[in-house]
Amino acid sequence: MVSERSTVTGEDIEAAAPFYLFCLNSTMKFERSTFEVGACDTFMNRILFPHRLSFVDCEFRVVRKETGKPFTHFAGAEIWWQHPIAARQRGQNLLFDRCRFTLDKSIRPEDKTYAIRDLTDAPDTENTLTTKTS
Repeated sequence: MVSERSTVTGEDIEAAAPFYLFCLNSTMKFERSTFEVGACDTFMNRILFPHRLSFVDCEFRVVRKETGKPFTHFAGAEIWWQHPIAARQRGQNLLFDRCRFTLDKSIRPEDKTYAIRDLTDAPDTENTLTTKTS
């Protein structure tokens, strides 16, 4: 987690699960990085308030790593545009440019998985999720 109104640039990062990004009013860009993402519970393995967040040529590897809290699924990226801890967020932009979403061999056939799980948001917030393949 970074402080509100931060600017973060990261390249060639290799991060193990759990995965959690809190980007309230911040700008973050990651390139050529690999992020392991574990079980999605009510706190860990998610992106909260993406604000201005971009991933370029990154891999999101879903692994069977649990946090000890109840969970129902796994996701390479679970996006929470809103949360009651802050005022309604508007005009946020999240970009996945040439990113790969993969499953580790630890994931079981019965596990519910998503590449990107975009939680419901109101249309008037004009928050934008963009994916590019080239």
